[in-house]
Amino acid sequence: MTPVDELLAGLLPLLRLSRQEDQVRNRQQAFRFRVFDFFRPQENTLSGILSDLLDPRGRHGQGKVFLDCFLKCINHPELAEVSNRAAVRYQDTSYWAAGGGIPDITVDLDGYLICIENKPFACDQRDQLETYRWSMENRRRQRFCLVYLSGTGAPPTSIAEQTRQDLEKAGRFRVIPYATALRQWLEDCRNSSQAPKIRWFLDEFVDYLKFTFQDGGIMSGDKSVIIQAAFQNSERLAAALLTGSVYEDIKLQLVKRRFEDVRGRLETECGAGWEFNIGDQGEPEGWYLSFRKASWPASMYLGFGRDKVREDLYLFAGRWDAASRRMPIDTTLKGALDSGIGTGRKETDSCCWWRLLDKNTNWNSIDTLEELALSSEPVENVVTLLRQLRERAEAILDAEVRMRSAPRAG
Repeated sequence: MTPVDELLAGLLPLLRLSRQEDQVRNRQQAFRFRVFDFFRPQENTLSGILSDLLDPRGRHGQGKVFLDCFLKCINHPELAEVSNRAAVRYQDTSYWAAGGGIPDITVDLDGYLICIENKPFACDQRDQLETYRWSMENRRRQRFCLVYLSGTGAPPTSIAEQTRQDLEKAGRFRVIPYATALRQWLEDCRNSSQAPKIRWFLDEFVDYLKFTFQDGGIMSGDKSVIIQAAFQNSERLAAALLTGSVYEDIKLQLVKRRFEDVRGRLETECGAGWEFNIGDQGEPEGWYLSFRKASWPASMYLGFGRDKVREDLYLFAGRWDAASRRMPIDTTLKGALDSGIGTGRKETDSCCWWRLLDKNTNWNSIDTLEELALSSEPVENVVTLLRQLRERAEAILDAEVRMRSAPRAG
């Protein structure tokens, strides 16, 4: 038996015992229950929450306490003297930058302006922060601070590095990583709050940040078991390091195989006349599976994909005409899918309808990866949803094909 075989074989009974203990602990403490998991907040939702927390007149009822904690976080505690008069706005169009764009949150403190750009998942757009900097300098000269909330912890790419460093030295720029400084601010807010309801909410918010922006979901008990097993001897430690080095490759292959499993199931169910494609959206982990009848336009397809930013899974339906923003058939199809499967998100240039999955949403999380390895349930769930998608779309699209191909009278 190789050191890798020995390590893996020894881990299985230890992990089973750890999971049993976790079940008992979860029954008593519900540590796996996370309120934020139920609505999976997008960037705008998070910006709205943060805006209300920063507002001295926010619904939290704690006055300027949270804003004062934030001012310390960005190294401007002196502004607490005027923070009770702060005007906090969420995407206020009056701060529209001349080069395009609106800052997510603005805090005006007696002539000193704090501009907050929130990027928990997406990257900043080209020249976005440079545009905001230029706009703020024209509005307030040197009386401003540009704050960048970073989901990855990395600084923005839309402003020159030297410019950013100069602004940081002058106290007019601050990068706040979600996993560290923003989380610490929320913990400070929780400790400063007098309302139990707000403390509970902030606890949930902090827990969400820990899960989403740091550990990636692996339970600390499992980590402890693996580390203890790895350090039992030097051979096991070397085997653990070797195993860890191929983790990303294993994850990549596992997810790709499950995409292929879904395609195989659908090909069998749909039969002849259907075309299938698995693509990568230009990035190794941004896969999608699309399928369409050969009689449909090339831009009209159904399928599911894996978002490149958050890695959430979503269902989608394309458009009848790729060159057109919307056609009547797109509206008809969207209405049928909204009522039959669930209300879709905002349309895109290539999709008339798309919707995030409600279950097994992220095939990048440790919990779901484990299910993908041990159970067929995640694949079954996706196949069921795609079957429903096809059943609701096929008749509508086939009818459109017949109508357009029928000879016109006269």
